[in-house]
Amino acid sequence: MLFLARLYEDFNRYFKTSVDEYVHLTYYQKVERKCVVRATKFAEKQIGKLPKHIAETYFTWVRSVQFEGIRAVRKLPGYHDEPLKGSRTGQRSVRLSRSCRVIYEETDSGDLLLIGVLEVNKHDY
Repeated sequence: MLFLARLYEDFNRYFKTSVDEYVHLTYYQKVERKCVVRATKFAEKQIGKLPKHIAETYFTWVRSVQFEGIRAVRKLPGYHDEPLKGSRTGQRSVRLSRSCRVIYEETDSGDLLLIGVLEVNKHDY
């Protein structure tokens, strides 16, 4: 027990905050709005055909959006979240790998933010 007490003291001195505050700030941050991710039937069919490692990246993105919110996930540089132009104005894309993209739309419905995955495709360069 003495070891744990000393560890808490060192933590408090180093971070200038208590352990309880640190845990609260890092793990229990309030999400602005609850985000619900739904894929169209077409997108579900495409996800089923993806290689395993890309499908895992997709499901990681979905979990991140549901737990942290789309605004926080957009700030992560690894996904390269960007708005689309032209005939796809109003839609956004996320990179799952160098060649695969998720194309989605946001729909605001009061307290919920619905994220509709329209398709998962291989990006043409």
